[in-house]
Amino acid sequence: MRESEPVDRDRLGVITGALLLALALSRFLQMPARPLNLARLGLDVVLSVSSGALIAGIVAGMAVAGMISLIYSHPRARQEPVDHSIMYTIVPTLWACALAFALPQLENPVLWAAALLVGGLVFALALTLEYAAIERQPKRSLTWQWAYMACVHLTALAVLIVIYAQRAPSIIASLLAGLAATLLATRFYWSNAGRLTEAAVYGSIVGILMAQMAWAINYWRLSNLQGGLLLFVCFYVLAGLIQQHRLYRLSRQVLVEYGLAALLTALLALLAIT
Repeated sequence: MRESEPVDRDRLGVITGALLLALALSRFLQMPARPLNLARLGLDVVLSVSSGALIAGIVAGMAVAGMISLIYSHPRARQEPVDHSIMYTIVPTLWACALAFALPQLENPVLWAAALLVGGLVFALALTLEYAAIERQPKRSLTWQWAYMACVHLTALAVLIVIYAQRAPSIIASLLAGLAATLLATRFYWSNAGRLTEAAVYGSIVGILMAQMAWAINYWRLSNLQGGLLLFVCFYVLAGLIQQHRLYRLSRQVLVEYGLAALLTALLALLAIT
């Protein structure tokens, strides 16, 4: 069996089409926001639960079910149990949730349709890459590695922009950003580490640091795009440096590269503060 074991295109098309249909119907779903008081949890916070949150929950369930369905259609699943199958659902699920929150913000129908189409293509790509990752391989192909890295970082960018755009209280924003960063970093490290425990430890470090960054950035007066980009660069730098450390490639050149990226973005954010 090869890493390029072809995915069932009919099954992939049904999963992607069902998700796009749910997202398309959400444009016509109007539900007044309802307050959710977290006082019973010891938090003096009131959240506003909107139709976007409802749709995000629905498409998240669809993404998980769809990926699990693809996992069990893989030839390897017919021969032996697939360990940690839930890990394969992280990237498609977070991407679907980001689409559920982002699409309602586009009032122009042409832009909305284009975003829906592109979002569906990325979702199908994420499913395909995860399907290819199911097969045991001592080393992934370079094409798969670059495509998967791009997919993870694109998902991180979309999710962090959506989180910042919610303008939630700092404690909620930091928890969400930290959780998303932990899940994405853990999945990314696991794709080339092989050991989930090691990947989870490094992913948790990224998540904790990202939560602290999000707490501080949430107080800055930035646009949704600027705040999300700043959070994304923090994720890129933290995840990248830890990855280089794991691979024993951390050098002065690498530190300068990531340092310049962080410095330029920080300056951009500071200039944007009003």
